[in-house]
Parts: sequence; structure tokens; C-alpha cells
Amino acid sequence: MERASLGAAERRAGYQTTFGPETANLPFTVAVDDAHRLAIVDLDRRFLKVEFLFVPTEDIAQIVSTAGQFPGIEWVAVLVDGRPLCKALKEC
Repeated sequence: MERASLGAAERRAGYQTTFGPETANLPFTVAVDDAHRLAIVDLDRRFLKVEFLFVPTEDIAQIVSTAGQFPGIEWVAVLVDGRPLCKALKEC
């Protein structure tokens, strides 16, 4: 999974990203729970310090679209340091 920028083929296909170079080296993991058809994207807590992340609709939609494109994935969970994103943002 390429981080922070799109590959040349993606740009030619018209894809865009809201993620900037600030996230290029921030770690994240992606796990798959096949039994529940679930992709679990766990972002490093430093993602919360990146100013653009506080426009979560576009950024989270991009994560969900990317993870959800793979066969067998019907659900996507976005975590920050193992906690649901809304709790990390103190919005739920």
C-alpha cells in the first residue's frame, strides 16, 4: 500500500488523495478478519497531530475506499492506536 502519495498509474486513472507528505513515514497496519469480511486499518497516534486529519470525512472515506476495494472485504474499521477513531478524536 503506497502511503501519502498516489502512484503514477493511479494519477493517470484520475485518482486523487487528500493525504499529504506529512504522513509518508507514519506507520499503520492493516489486518483482515476473514470471518467477518472486515479490514481493520490501525493508524499510528501521530496521525492525529497532522492538521489535515481534522477534515475526517474525505480522509476516512479514502481509507475505507482503498481498504474496501479488495475481494471479500465488506466492512472497514479505522482505529488509532487500537482505539476506534471517534474515541481517539473524542467525538463519540
